[in-house]
Amino acid sequence: MGIIPNYLSKKSKTPNCMNKYNYSHLLTIYTLFFLSIILITSCTAPKKIVRDIIPIDKHETPEVLFNKLKQNELKFQFLSASFNADAVIDNNHNTFNGNVRIKKDSLIWLSISKMAIEVLRLKLSQDSFMLINRINKTYFLDAFDNLNIAFNTNLDFDIIQALIVGNDMSFYEKDIFKSSIDDNMYKLSTPGREKLKKYVKNENERQKVLVQNIWINPDNFKIVRNSIKEIKNNNRKLIVTYSKFNALENQLFPYTVSFNIQSETPVNIVANYTRIRIDEKTSFPFSIPSNYKFEKIDNFKYNE
Repeated sequence: MGIIPNYLSKKSKTPNCMNKYNYSHLLTIYTLFFLSIILITSCTAPKKIVRDIIPIDKHETPEVLFNKLKQNELKFQFLSASFNADAVIDNNHNTFNGNVRIKKDSLIWLSISKMAIEVLRLKLSQDSFMLINRINKTYFLDAFDNLNIAFNTNLDFDIIQALIVGNDMSFYEKDIFKSSIDDNMYKLSTPGREKLKKYVKNENERQKVLVQNIWINPDNFKIVRNSIKEIKNNNRKLIVTYSKFNALENQLFPYTVSFNIQSETPVNIVANYTRIRIDEKTSFPFSIPSNYKFEKIDNFKYNE
Protein backbone atom coordinates (compact mmCIF):
# COMPACT_ATOMS: atom_id res chain seq x y z
CA MET A 1 0.00 0.00 0.00
CA GLY A 2 2.69 2.48 0.88
CA ILE A 3 0.58 4.63 3.20
CA ILE A 4 3.52 4.71 5.63
CA PRO A 5 6.47 6.61 4.12
CA ASN A 6 9.29 4.37 2.93
CA TYR A 7 11.94 6.18 4.97
CA LEU A 8 10.16 5.14 8.18
CA SER A 9 10.54 1.46 7.32
CA LYS A 10 14.35 1.43 7.30
CA LYS A 11 16.84 1.81 10.10
CA SER A 12 18.69 5.11 9.93
CA LYS A 13 21.29 6.84 12.00
CA THR A 14 19.88 8.96 14.81
CA PRO A 15 20.07 12.58 13.61
CA ASN A 16 21.82 15.26 15.57
CA CYS A 17 19.01 17.73 16.21
CA MET A 18 21.49 20.45 17.06
CA ASN A 19 22.67 20.33 13.47
CA LYS A 20 20.69 22.84 11.43
CA TYR A 21 20.50 20.70 8.28
CA ASN A 22 19.56 17.43 10.01
CA TYR A 23 17.08 19.18 12.28
CA SER A 24 15.40 20.64 9.21
CA HIS A 25 15.09 17.20 7.66
CA LEU A 26 13.75 15.75 10.91
CA LEU A 27 11.03 18.38 10.97
CA THR A 28 10.27 17.57 7.34
CA ILE A 29 9.71 13.96 8.40
CA TYR A 30 7.32 15.12 11.10
CA THR A 31 5.47 17.22 8.54
CA LEU A 32 5.09 14.36 6.08
CA PHE A 33 4.10 12.04 8.90
CA PHE A 34 1.47 14.46 10.16
CA LEU A 35 0.32 14.93 6.59
CA SER A 36 -0.92 11.35 6.56
CA ILE A 37 -2.04 10.82 10.12
CA ILE A 38 -2.89 14.08 11.88
CA LEU A 39 -6.33 14.07 13.41
CA ILE A 40 -7.44 17.59 14.32
CA THR A 41 -10.03 17.56 17.07
CA SER A 42 -10.26 19.90 20.03
CA CYS A 43 -12.07 22.72 21.78
CA THR A 44 -11.16 25.70 23.91
CA ALA A 45 -13.53 24.91 26.79
CA PRO A 46 -14.38 21.22 26.50
CA LYS A 47 -17.72 20.01 27.76
CA LYS A 48 -18.27 16.30 28.03
CA ILE A 49 -21.25 14.87 26.23
CA VAL A 50 -23.24 12.44 28.34
CA ARG A 51 -25.08 9.76 26.40
CA ASP A 52 -27.14 6.82 27.41
CA ILE A 53 -25.06 3.66 27.20
CA ILE A 54 -26.22 1.63 24.22
CA PRO A 55 -25.89 -2.15 24.54
CA ILE A 56 -23.68 -3.74 21.93
CA ASP A 57 -25.72 -5.55 19.33
CA LYS A 58 -23.86 -8.66 18.22
CA HIS A 59 -25.86 -8.70 15.01
CA GLU A 60 -25.10 -5.12 13.95
CA THR A 61 -24.24 -5.20 10.25
CA PRO A 62 -21.41 -3.23 8.59
CA GLU A 63 -24.01 -1.27 6.61
CA VAL A 64 -25.77 -0.12 9.78
CA LEU A 65 -22.47 0.74 11.48
CA PHE A 66 -21.30 2.82 8.52
CA ASN A 67 -24.61 4.69 8.48
CA LYS A 68 -24.22 5.51 12.17
CA LEU A 69 -20.61 6.59 11.57
CA LYS A 70 -21.86 8.93 8.86
CA GLN A 71 -24.50 10.42 11.16
CA ASN A 72 -21.88 11.18 13.81
CA GLU A 73 -18.99 12.30 11.62
CA LEU A 74 -17.53 15.81 11.75
CA LYS A 75 -19.51 18.14 9.49
CA PHE A 76 -17.81 21.33 8.33
CA GLN A 77 -16.90 23.54 5.39
CA PHE A 78 -13.92 25.27 7.03
CA LEU A 79 -11.78 24.07 9.93
CA SER A 80 -8.84 25.66 11.76
CA ALA A 81 -6.98 24.47 14.86
CA SER A 82 -3.78 24.76 16.87
CA PHE A 83 -1.86 21.85 18.36
CA ASN A 84 1.27 20.87 20.25
CA ALA A 85 2.96 17.54 19.69
CA ASP A 86 5.45 15.26 21.37
CA ALA A 87 7.24 12.95 18.94
CA VAL A 88 9.66 10.06 19.23
CA ILE A 89 11.22 8.61 16.07
CA ASP A 90 13.63 5.74 16.63
CA ASN A 91 14.27 6.94 20.24
CA ASN A 92 14.89 10.52 19.06
CA HIS A 93 12.59 12.87 20.98
CA ASN A 94 11.30 16.28 19.91
CA THR A 95 8.41 18.67 20.53
CA PHE A 96 6.82 21.28 18.28
CA ASN A 97 3.68 23.36 17.77
CA GLY A 98 1.50 23.90 14.76
CA ASN A 99 -1.62 25.20 13.09
CA VAL A 100 -3.81 23.52 10.52
CA ARG A 101 -6.55 24.94 8.27
CA ILE A 102 -8.88 23.10 5.89
CA LYS A 103 -11.32 24.08 3.20
CA LYS A 104 -13.33 20.93 2.70
CA ASP A 105 -12.47 18.92 -0.43
CA SER A 106 -10.22 21.75 -1.62
CA LEU A 107 -7.24 22.83 0.53
CA ILE A 108 -5.20 21.71 3.53
CA TRP A 109 -2.71 24.16 5.08
CA LEU A 110 -0.21 23.29 7.81
CA SER A 111 2.36 25.39 9.70
CA ILE A 112 4.93 23.85 12.08
CA SER A 113 6.86 25.97 14.59
CA LYS A 114 9.69 25.46 17.08
CA MET A 115 10.17 27.96 19.92
CA ALA A 116 7.50 30.22 18.37
CA ILE A 117 9.38 30.39 15.07
CA GLU A 118 7.83 28.84 11.96
CA VAL A 119 10.15 26.31 10.36
CA LEU A 120 7.88 24.64 7.79
CA ARG A 121 4.73 25.57 5.90
CA LEU A 122 2.77 23.15 3.75
CA LYS A 123 -0.20 23.50 1.42
CA LEU A 124 -2.11 20.71 -0.32
CA SER A 125 -4.71 20.75 -3.03
CA GLN A 126 -6.42 17.81 -4.71
CA ASP A 127 -3.49 17.44 -7.10
CA SER A 128 -0.47 19.28 -5.71
CA PHE A 129 1.93 19.38 -2.77
CA MET A 130 3.77 22.58 -1.73
CA LEU A 131 6.31 22.96 1.07
CA ILE A 132 8.43 25.86 2.38
CA ASN A 133 11.49 25.06 4.50
CA ARG A 134 12.40 28.26 6.35
CA ILE A 135 15.51 26.81 7.99
CA ASN A 136 17.22 26.02 4.72
CA LYS A 137 15.41 28.79 2.78
CA THR A 138 14.15 26.33 0.18
CA TYR A 139 10.78 25.34 -1.26
CA PHE A 140 9.25 22.41 -3.07
CA LEU A 141 6.31 22.24 -5.48
CA ASP A 142 5.12 19.15 -7.31
CA ALA A 143 2.19 16.93 -8.16
CA PHE A 144 0.84 14.46 -5.62
CA ASP A 145 1.65 11.56 -7.92
CA ASN A 146 5.35 12.48 -8.01
CA LEU A 147 5.42 12.78 -4.22
CA ASN A 148 3.96 9.28 -3.87
CA ILE A 149 6.49 7.84 -6.30
CA ALA A 150 9.44 9.45 -4.50
CA PHE A 151 8.36 8.38 -1.00
CA ASN A 152 6.78 5.04 -1.93
CA THR A 153 3.39 6.13 -0.59
CA ASN A 154 -0.16 6.04 -1.89
CA LEU A 155 -1.60 9.16 -0.31
CA ASP A 156 -4.30 11.33 -1.79
CA PHE A 157 -6.17 14.41 -0.64
CA ASP A 158 -9.28 12.43 0.34
CA ILE A 159 -7.36 10.06 2.64
CA ILE A 160 -5.56 12.92 4.37
CA GLN A 161 -8.67 15.02 4.84
CA ALA A 162 -10.62 12.09 6.30
CA LEU A 163 -7.89 11.32 8.82
CA ILE A 164 -7.50 14.96 9.82
CA VAL A 165 -11.18 15.41 10.67
CA GLY A 166 -11.65 11.93 12.13
CA ASN A 167 -14.13 10.66 9.57
CA ASP A 168 -14.11 7.48 7.57
CA MET A 169 -12.79 7.78 4.01
CA SER A 170 -15.87 8.76 2.04
CA PHE A 171 -14.60 7.87 -1.43
CA TYR A 172 -13.49 4.30 -0.68
CA GLU A 173 -15.37 1.01 -0.74
CA LYS A 174 -17.37 0.19 2.38
CA ASP A 175 -19.37 -2.85 1.33
CA ILE A 176 -16.43 -5.24 1.78
CA PHE A 177 -16.15 -4.84 5.57
CA LYS A 178 -17.05 -7.45 8.13
CA SER A 179 -18.36 -6.48 11.57
CA SER A 180 -17.55 -8.04 14.94
CA ILE A 181 -17.15 -7.15 18.61
CA ASP A 182 -13.71 -6.64 20.12
CA ASP A 183 -12.83 -5.25 23.55
CA ASN A 184 -16.41 -4.02 24.07
CA MET A 185 -16.31 -2.06 20.83
CA TYR A 186 -17.63 -2.59 17.33
CA LYS A 187 -14.92 -3.60 14.90
CA LEU A 188 -14.99 -3.24 11.13
CA SER A 189 -12.36 -5.21 9.20
CA THR A 190 -11.37 -5.56 5.57
CA PRO A 191 -8.42 -7.33 3.89
CA GLY A 192 -8.40 -4.91 0.95
CA ARG A 193 -10.12 -1.57 0.53
CA GLU A 194 -9.93 0.35 -2.74
CA LYS A 195 -11.05 3.72 -4.03
CA LEU A 196 -14.40 3.85 -5.78
CA LYS A 197 -13.94 3.77 -9.54
CA LYS A 198 -15.87 6.99 -10.17
CA TYR A 199 -13.37 8.87 -7.99
CA VAL A 200 -10.24 7.37 -9.55
CA LYS A 201 -8.32 10.01 -11.49
CA ASN A 202 -5.40 7.95 -12.77
CA GLU A 203 -3.98 4.45 -12.94
CA ASN A 204 -1.86 4.91 -9.80
CA GLU A 205 -4.97 5.39 -7.67
CA ARG A 206 -6.34 2.04 -8.79
CA GLN A 207 -3.40 0.43 -6.99
CA LYS A 208 -4.40 1.78 -3.55
CA VAL A 209 -5.42 -1.18 -1.39
CA LEU A 210 -5.81 -0.64 2.34
CA VAL A 211 -5.81 -3.42 4.91
CA GLN A 212 -7.88 -1.69 7.56
CA ASN A 213 -9.49 -2.24 10.97
CA ILE A 214 -11.74 0.34 12.61
CA TRP A 215 -12.89 0.22 16.24
CA ILE A 216 -16.07 2.16 17.04
CA ASN A 217 -17.39 3.33 20.40
CA PRO A 218 -20.89 1.82 20.76
CA ASP A 219 -22.05 4.79 22.87
CA ASN A 220 -21.44 7.52 20.28
CA PHE A 221 -20.29 5.70 17.09
CA LYS A 222 -17.06 7.67 16.88
CA ILE A 223 -13.86 5.98 15.72
CA VAL A 224 -11.62 5.31 18.72
CA ARG A 225 -8.91 3.32 16.95
CA ASN A 226 -7.91 2.97 13.33
CA SER A 227 -5.34 0.47 12.08
CA ILE A 228 -3.95 0.57 8.54
CA LYS A 229 -1.21 -1.61 7.12
CA GLU A 230 0.39 -2.23 3.77
CA ILE A 231 -1.03 -5.14 1.88
CA LYS A 232 2.45 -6.21 0.74
CA ASN A 233 4.30 -5.48 3.97
CA ASN A 234 2.90 -6.81 7.24
CA ASN A 235 5.86 -5.35 9.15
CA ARG A 236 4.60 -1.78 8.71
CA LYS A 237 1.41 -0.69 10.42
CA LEU A 238 -0.14 2.64 11.39
CA ILE A 239 -2.35 2.73 14.49
CA VAL A 240 -4.19 5.90 15.50
CA THR A 241 -5.91 6.05 18.91
CA TYR A 242 -8.37 8.78 19.90
CA SER A 243 -9.28 9.75 23.48
CA LYS A 244 -10.68 12.53 25.69
CA PHE A 245 -13.83 13.15 23.67
CA ASN A 246 -15.39 16.56 24.23
CA ALA A 247 -18.18 18.61 22.71
CA LEU A 248 -17.97 21.63 20.44
CA GLU A 249 -21.00 23.08 18.68
CA ASN A 250 -23.00 19.89 19.22
CA GLN A 251 -20.28 17.71 17.71
CA LEU A 252 -17.97 15.28 19.45
CA PHE A 253 -14.15 15.38 19.22
CA PRO A 254 -11.15 13.61 20.74
CA TYR A 255 -8.58 16.27 21.60
CA THR A 256 -5.77 13.84 22.48
CA VAL A 257 -4.60 11.63 19.64
CA SER A 258 -1.82 9.07 19.59
CA PHE A 259 -0.17 8.05 16.31
CA ASN A 260 2.00 4.94 16.27
CA ILE A 261 3.92 3.43 13.37
CA GLN A 262 5.07 -0.11 13.96
CA SER A 263 8.06 -0.71 11.72
CA GLU A 264 11.81 -1.25 11.85
CA THR A 265 12.06 2.43 12.77
CA PRO A 266 9.33 2.95 15.42
CA VAL A 267 7.44 6.23 15.49
CA ASN A 268 5.12 7.56 18.17
CA ILE A 269 3.47 10.99 18.20
CA VAL A 270 0.99 12.33 20.73
CA ALA A 271 -0.91 15.45 19.66
CA ASN A 272 -2.92 17.71 21.95
CA TYR A 273 -5.18 20.37 20.47
CA THR A 274 -5.76 23.65 22.23
CA ARG A 275 -8.53 25.13 20.13
CA ILE A 276 -10.57 24.46 17.03
CA ARG A 277 -12.91 26.59 14.97
CA ILE A 278 -15.49 25.26 12.56
CA ASP A 279 -16.98 27.13 9.59
CA GLU A 280 -15.14 30.39 10.14
CA LYS A 281 -13.68 31.42 6.80
CA THR A 282 -9.91 31.61 6.92
CA SER A 283 -6.97 32.36 4.65
CA PHE A 284 -4.35 29.93 3.34
CA PRO A 285 -1.24 32.15 2.85
CA PHE A 286 1.60 30.60 0.90
CA SER A 287 4.10 33.12 -0.42
CA ILE A 288 7.59 31.99 -1.42
CA PRO A 289 10.32 34.59 -0.69
CA SER A 290 12.33 35.60 -3.74
CA ASN A 291 15.64 34.48 -2.17
CA TYR A 292 14.42 30.91 -1.50
CA LYS A 293 15.74 28.16 -3.77
CA PHE A 294 13.78 25.34 -5.35
CA GLU A 295 14.67 21.98 -3.83
CA LYS A 296 14.32 18.66 -5.64
CA ILE A 297 12.05 16.07 -4.11
CA ASP A 298 14.95 13.65 -3.53
CA ASN A 299 16.49 16.12 -1.08
CA PHE A 300 13.44 15.82 1.17
CA LYS A 301 14.07 12.15 1.78
CA TYR A 302 15.54 11.20 5.11
CA ASN A 303 18.62 9.30 4.01
CA GLU A 304 21.04 7.29 6.09
